[in-house]
This record gives sequence, C-alpha cells and structure tokens, in this order.
Amino acid sequence: MSVLISVAELNARLFAEPGPGFRVSRTVVLDVRWVLGDPRGHDHYLAGHIPGAVFADMNTELAGDGQPEDGRHPLPTEEDCRHGAPVGYQRR
Repeated sequence: MSVLISVAELNARLFAEPGPGFRVSRTVVLDVRWVLGDPRGHDHYLAGHIPGAVFADMNTELAGDGQPEDGRHPLPTEEDCRHGAPVGYQRR
C-alpha cells in the first residue's frame, strides 16, 4: 500500500460505504499543521482545509514521550495514537 494516493482515489475512499464492522469510512484525512515558532495551526486549519479533514495537534495528539535522542516529535505508541488523535472512525 502506498502512503500517497491521488485526488480521485482520496475522493472515492472518503465517499465509500463503511467497511464491515465500521460506522464510517476507515480513510481519515488528518490536517497536521505544524511550523516551529507558529503555534496557530488550528487557526490555519479553521481558515481552510480539505473537506472532512480532522485537525490533529502535533504536540498533544501525535507525539509521544521519548528520550532526547528520539527527536522533537517521536511517534506515540499505537494505543496512545488511537486514543489521542481524533481519527473519526470507530468499531461498532
């Protein structure tokens, strides 16, 4: 599976029927606006974003705790990401 998809494929996935056991589509667009020195990512998101995209804050929802050698924004555990990021899909 490729990480990047075309606009047409994204559109098809966003408007596809939910998969078995899901209430909504499993494809979710996360709008992660982060620029060093600009804490207004959510304001930029509100000013305009891909329809249906969900804002995810890099510092509080998509970065885990780590050691200095892990970098500025180490990936969270899968469990923390599942509970932190507003991913918009839930199992029934």
